[in-house]
Amino acid sequence: MAPIQKKIIGWLFLKIKAAQGYTDERLRLVSETMEAMQIVKCYAWEESFKSKTEAARDKELSKLKDYAEVRAFNSFLISAIPVLVSVVSFGAYVLIPGNPPLTAVKAFTSLSLFNVIRFPLMQLPNVLNQISACVVSLNRIEGFLRLPELDESTRIRTDSKVEHLAPTDHLAIVDATFSWVSAHGIGDLSTPRPRRTFELLDINVTIPRDKLTIIIGASASGKSSFLQAIMGQMPKLAGNVANRSAGEGVAYVPQTAWIYNATVRDNILFGEPFDEERYDRAVNCSQLARDLLIFPAGDATEIGERGVNMSGGQKQRLALARAMYSNYELVLLDDPISALDASVARAAFQEGIQGMMRGRTRVLVTNRVEFVHAADWVVVMDGKGGLAGVGTPSELDKNCSEFRRLVSLAQSDDATVDEKSNGGSGGAATESTADSSEEVAKEKEAAKALVKTEERATGAVQWRIVKLYANAMTWPLTIVAMFVFSEGFRVTAAWWLSKWSAHPDSPAARDVAYYMGIYGLICLGQLVSLFFGQIMTAICGIAAARTLHARMYDCLLRAKMSFFYSTPIGRILNRFSKDVQDMDRNLGPALTMTVSAVLTLIGTMVLLSLSAYYTLIAFAPVLLAFYYVQNYYRCTSREVKRLDALTRSPIYNHFQQTQDGISTILAFRKQDAMDGLNSHLIDHHIRCNVVQMSSNRWLAIRLEAFGGFLVLITAVFLIMARNIINQGVAGLAISSALQITAALSMLTRVIAMAENSFNSVERIVEYSEVEPEAPPVIENNRPPKNWPEEGNITYKMVTARYRSDLAPVLRNVSFSLKGGEKIGVIGRTGAGKTSLLLTLFRIIEIESGRMTIDGVDISKIGLRDLRSKLGIIPQEPLIFGGTLRSNVDPFGKHSDEEVSKALASAHLANMPLNTSIAAGGGNLSAGQRQLVCLARVILRNSKILVLDEATASLDAQTDALVQLTIREAFAECTVITIAHRLSTVIDGHRIIVMDKGQIVESGTPAELLSNPAGHLTRMVEDTGPASAKHLYEVAMGKINLQEELETQLGAPSREASRSMDDKICPPAVPGRPLPTCENCERFARMSLEDLENVEFPAGTSAENVRMALMELALAVEDVDSEQWQQVLRRDLQISEATWLQSMEKWTKELHGEVVEQRKRYLERGHYFTDGQDLSSNYYMRDSSRI
Repeated sequence: MAPIQKKIIGWLFLKIKAAQGYTDERLRLVSETMEAMQIVKCYAWEESFKSKTEAARDKELSKLKDYAEVRAFNSFLISAIPVLVSVVSFGAYVLIPGNPPLTAVKAFTSLSLFNVIRFPLMQLPNVLNQISACVVSLNRIEGFLRLPELDESTRIRTDSKVEHLAPTDHLAIVDATFSWVSAHGIGDLSTPRPRRTFELLDINVTIPRDKLTIIIGASASGKSSFLQAIMGQMPKLAGNVANRSAGEGVAYVPQTAWIYNATVRDNILFGEPFDEERYDRAVNCSQLARDLLIFPAGDATEIGERGVNMSGGQKQRLALARAMYSNYELVLLDDPISALDASVARAAFQEGIQGMMRGRTRVLVTNRVEFVHAADWVVVMDGKGGLAGVGTPSELDKNCSEFRRLVSLAQSDDATVDEKSNGGSGGAATESTADSSEEVAKEKEAAKALVKTEERATGAVQWRIVKLYANAMTWPLTIVAMFVFSEGFRVTAAWWLSKWSAHPDSPAARDVAYYMGIYGLICLGQLVSLFFGQIMTAICGIAAARTLHARMYDCLLRAKMSFFYSTPIGRILNRFSKDVQDMDRNLGPALTMTVSAVLTLIGTMVLLSLSAYYTLIAFAPVLLAFYYVQNYYRCTSREVKRLDALTRSPIYNHFQQTQDGISTILAFRKQDAMDGLNSHLIDHHIRCNVVQMSSNRWLAIRLEAFGGFLVLITAVFLIMARNIINQGVAGLAISSALQITAALSMLTRVIAMAENSFNSVERIVEYSEVEPEAPPVIENNRPPKNWPEEGNITYKMVTARYRSDLAPVLRNVSFSLKGGEKIGVIGRTGAGKTSLLLTLFRIIEIESGRMTIDGVDISKIGLRDLRSKLGIIPQEPLIFGGTLRSNVDPFGKHSDEEVSKALASAHLANMPLNTSIAAGGGNLSAGQRQLVCLARVILRNSKILVLDEATASLDAQTDALVQLTIREAFAECTVITIAHRLSTVIDGHRIIVMDKGQIVESGTPAELLSNPAGHLTRMVEDTGPASAKHLYEVAMGKINLQEELETQLGAPSREASRSMDDKICPPAVPGRPLPTCENCERFARMSLEDLENVEFPAGTSAENVRMALMELALAVEDVDSEQWQQVLRRDLQISEATWLQSMEKWTKELHGEVVEQRKRYLERGHYFTDGQDLSSNYYMRDSSRI
């Protein structure tokens, strides 16, 4: 058996390893979906993500099914050993000439020995499975531990002695090159990655000490990467860095504020001692004081995971307050004020960055170029990975054209909504308009319970859970029947052996062939039944796991958003990881062993009752003691298992939040604090395991004692009745007593094991019964297929609230929009702007009133029918791991050509469709992520478009690109824009001003500005004289904003565009992406079919080769094929042998076509279809590569 078991362990190892890879993929998809659930619902993408996750689940279950079948076969094989040994042993004994007749003493002594090893052997498959799973887990942990350590690469680096720095400098970077190299990981290391990553090239800059340095540049120019390079989190390839903060922490505010699940105060203190005076000053200077006044519990208000109950501006100001409160000398601020309202941004800049932080070295990245003249030092990025200029604002104004361009672009785009008296929140718990003490009291209680404590069931697992799982197995009764047959055959075999050996000297007993043949057939029936029972349990267990997982995931996709506001992601992931794993891998074997143990006990008791019923008298007291012991143990074990699951969720939550905020944690040097908290959570969790193991030892001692006592009493009764029973019955009774002892011991354990696994099913079912939102489709009330045709929207007396225990966020809101109108919604934070949009998408349901689109009451139709017809660009762009194409068209409903056109319209034509996108868009800039969202809505072609502060974090040029694109692509659509920048809505048809959940002003911009005391008038005047004048002129029609945007971007007029011959490449226009033609598209979208059969080394994709070929062809005019091959082989890291075997012939053939195509490019003025000129080309930047 040893060689067979070794082989089986190898199989199990391979199967579980393969399954684990698909498990990781499934959990990644689940995590991404749950984190972005609100946007997923707005886009009506539930079915898309469901199909993706189910595809990953199917692959996972395919491997788990193989694993379960091998495991079931191994269980059968091991369970068959005692049966086969008994048949062979008895057969050999009776068939060997000269052996005395088979007596009961010999038969049942042997049978008892065989049965002694039966129950331990039943545990062996479980042990082997755990060993194989343990080996896989240890290998994965080892792979992670072998990754490069973070300490050296993520600390504030210095390569030169600090004393070499000038006294006035804090930081110096000399001839340095930084690059985001491909990240190492423990997942699929051969996943295709972009061949090139973003680089900062030849950086030479100094940062003055105790001064304010501002970094500006176009979107995706490397501003955030520059800060990462300073912190040491962007790998340095060359050059030197000298930093006075080496070995110290940094006060860092990321572009997307990191907020963790704690109170407002805890988020600001971030582990530092509380200093009331400093704390109050940080709160005031970050402009949070007014918000705290209306937060339900002040600074003790609990902030939900990722700040779900705060607006974007509030999250940024809280992160800014954290940096102000810290004492670190170096402060790095990644655009924390661009998304703030005008007056708030000015106040935060003047009182915080220029006030409380004065005397510290501050490096501020910002798109608010109006602040640049207040800087002591300015760094201008050139958009190509380098620096366009470094110096004082006055110096750059004279010497740097890029600086002047950025300043001029921003001058007409710096008008934002005033928020002088702002307060409140845009989130679920604090966007309140309560005006009564009762409502305020309600909100305070609601805020304290924002993230609900995870509940746990008590008492025994409900039978409905068992029944639900059994129904999901499809054939539960058939499986039980197989095990009943198997046990029946076992009991029959023991009875037949008793009959055979009771009178060994009788003539009938000497008919060996008869008795042995019957015995063998009975054992064969036992084995066949056992085999089918084990295999069916494995197959049906996987079927049940598929059904319950799909039910839970589908239910969560249909759950109300209020569930996600109050449920941490880690708690959900706990269900999808550990609980699903228990159901997938442990429940089936636990049920098999439980059924076997129960049937063994019943069968043995039946056998005893038929042959020596009086021995049952001895069993009664022992069985009673067994019952109380096992019941006590089961209750303890069950509750410990539930506590185990509850204490695991905080570990997942903590890990998720740490992963989200890793840059901030490393910058503030809070690794030890986070590690300490992690250790505390793990220790708390491990206590449950210690209790579980201790209770197992407690049980083992008592079961062994009861078992020995049971056999002793049975033997005493048999001795007392020796004159009335034969030896066969006596042997059967002793053998049965031993089996009952083993069966009771095993039964107690496996019932507890099965009940613990059913706890996981219970938790899965709990999330399968979460209150759903409205159905996706209502068949008897579906809107017309071409709905909406006009895009008319009407709100009549709409009142809405997030939860019944919170105050209304909308109060009797009424307005109507005509199809094609462009309307702006403005107001202070917490005014109800976002809530207004959420009611349109029915993320929150209205309490009263009526909403219609083209006359259709949207509260009466299915959610998918509604949301699929609307388009939205959110403030925080939602990007998923995968490819660019899958992010733009997740359903795969559109052709490559259509997707490419949408990307071109969104100014992303330079990115191939199969560009790898990291989870969360980590390898894209904030501007690029927003442009991807723009491409989505362009492709969606919705009649109604909603923009929720979509350009708040974009630089002026990218903002202008987005605005111009929206005006062109959605000219005939209804567009609702929530905006801080008044310039984005001032030329709209109408503007709605909201305050405290009500519309306080509505009309055309000219009408509203004609009222000197109006809300819009005050907001415009607060932007400053220059901006106010510009906004007035746009509102009054004196300036055409459309033409102004086109002039800023250097765009050709519509008339010129219409006159161009589509068959000829139009001339290039500086600053604008080049239009494309058929010939250029043919090469740029070159089919990858020729590359599919080429053998590449791990990590190299066909797309990598295609991009390298195109770039090289475009950069080099006269290069021979051999030189080309050398360059490509070096850059793609392909060995010479691999190249010669797989690529040489193909490359030579393609070389001629590429050179010819390049000539055509040059003739038409095209270098690349994305409009990049050769100066930004990878090869042209570094001629030494050629």
